[in-house]
Amino acid sequence: MEDYHSNVNGYHIRKKIRVRWYHELFRKVDHAVLEFKIKEGEVGTKEQYPFPNFMMNSKLTERDFRLLVQDSSLANSVKMRLKDLEFALLNRYKRWYFATPGEAFRATVDSGLSCWHLGKLGSRFMHNHEAHQTVILELKYGVFEDHDAHRICAALPFRITRSSKYVAGVENVYL
Repeated sequence: MEDYHSNVNGYHIRKKIRVRWYHELFRKVDHAVLEFKIKEGEVGTKEQYPFPNFMMNSKLTERDFRLLVQDSSLANSVKMRLKDLEFALLNRYKRWYFATPGEAFRATVDSGLSCWHLGKLGSRFMHNHEAHQTVILELKYGVFEDHDAHRICAALPFRITRSSKYVAGVENVYL
């Protein structure tokens, strides 16, 4: 829960570690990506690594995940960063991508959010939360585009807030 508390407490440096894949939830997952998302203030970066193939189903346990990482070709330094983490949360949502020519500004629109508590001994997907009415628009841009980003946000017809699907998921299935 360290990453959750860092975010909620507003720490300047925060991180989140996830395995991301697209399309169907329950299936043999190939082409997944292990991501370390790091934020310093409002500026974020990502480290990404190819993740080994696995079968996503209700029988996947934390032990299976640990063995998958241990037997993978991930660098030892990456494996060490994952060593003491616990299997915690599954977030799922639909995402649409938009970008300006040249991609100086990118927007994502997320909807159909749902999340599940993942258990150490297998996840039966019983402790879940669905927020199908929630829509999240995120504007992504480089540090040097900050001035123009403020102009873009000022023209949007809704309130700008900080949002984390991870934090919302933890709060909905754990707290």
